[in-house]
Amino acid sequence: MNWKNWRHYIIHISLLLVIIFFLLIFLSIYAIFINSSAPIVSSYNNISGDWKSWILGVSFLGFFISLYYFIDYFKKLKKFKELINSDSKSKFISNLKELEIISYQLGPKYKDQLENKKKYWKIQ
Repeated sequence: MNWKNWRHYIIHISLLLVIIFFLLIFLSIYAIFINSSAPIVSSYNNISGDWKSWILGVSFLGFFISLYYFIDYFKKLKKFKELINSDSKSKFISNLKELEIISYQLGPKYKDQLENKKKYWKIQ
């Protein structure tokens, strides 16, 4: 699978990672500070051992990185829709370079939308 296919799934992957890292943060905080005998926490304590603090730190880092990608995707999508739905051909042409960069980052579906809009405005 090449990068074009992975870019199509970046939103799904980042959302899944946000959820996983959030759960790891919750479990780590619960295991470090509360340390109850709940079955899930005791299983987590047995698996993680003395690594709970490291797992907490890495989970925070992973959570914020994946959250950044999740939010960044929607910012790019909003900007792409604003630029591609312009009513003026000159405005579309002036933003064409930025549209090409954003469509490449969002994936093949948006690249096709850009190509259709170029055909509509008769731009090569």
